Amino acid sequence: MNKRMNSIIQGALILTIAGIISKILSAFYRIPIQNLTGDLGFYLYQQIYPFIAIVIILTLYSFPAAISQMGAALGHKKHDRRFFLLPNLLLYFLLMA
Repeated sequence: MNKRMNSIIQGALILTIAGIISKILSAFYRIPIQNLTGDLGFYLYQQIYPFIAIVIILTLYSFPAAISQMGAALGHKKHDRRFFLLPNLLLYFLLMA
């Protein structure tokens, strides 16, 4: 039990350090954006960024999980898989671009 607790604490520590590094890096990107776009451009970016983040999260996590679940439901039918994978792959690339 003690070994499991140590691994949980170690994982939480790694996530905390990664979060702190992420916050530090996010503070540095704001300076060039504001210098390039000015106050109005930076304001607009801050207003739009939450929506962009939601779309990125959906495309990175939700869509691949849904596509893999639907693909697993097809089984080993090669004909159905070919007509399933290509359109989904193209759609995924369009969403990520």
